[in-house]
Amino acid sequence: MRYTLAATGKDVYAKVRGSDGAERKEFLSNYMSDCAQHVSEWARFKPGGGAVYINESRELFGPVGDDGYVYLGYVPLDGWFPRPAVEDY
Repeated sequence: MRYTLAATGKDVYAKVRGSDGAERKEFLSNYMSDCAQHVSEWARFKPGGGAVYINESRELFGPVGDDGYVYLGYVPLDGWFPRPAVEDY
């Protein structure tokens, strides 16, 4: 699932589709009280925000340039979005 680092460098969001079919943004700050602290660390490597991806090991990466990715950091075990619904994959 794709996430987006907000341009402010203080939050991350995912676009999710509700049961009514409408798309909305769901922000990490709704689930993680110290969100801005972690996200500001990630934003140092990706100023201006943009797409970010997390792997199975809870490591966060963001695309840069045409073909590269930059490592943003580790996501704390208790600090990420709830597991998405199957239809969000």
